[in-house]
Amino acid sequence: MNNKEFAEYLGISEPTIYSWKKNKKNLYEIVMQWKNGSLNKLSIEEEKILKIFKSLNEKQQKYYLLKMESDVIQNEMNEENYKK
Repeated sequence: MNNKEFAEYLGISEPTIYSWKKNKKNLYEIVMQWKNGSLNKLSIEEEKILKIFKSLNEKQQKYYLLKMESDVIQNEMNEENYKK
């Protein structure tokens, strides 16, 4: 789909797309990623993690989510201490 067709699909004018590219870069990037089918596309590693996560029961999922959150906080604390 070219930009003219895409603009029609969105119900906007084609110049609006180019205006977004110039003035609203983040919006433009998100819209173009959606157009190209790459919005929220998972990497191979992310797909593996998701597959493993879905194979766990609810308690296991909760445990590993909490563990990952804890690890992130620990890393942030370590970085803060390192900067001091």
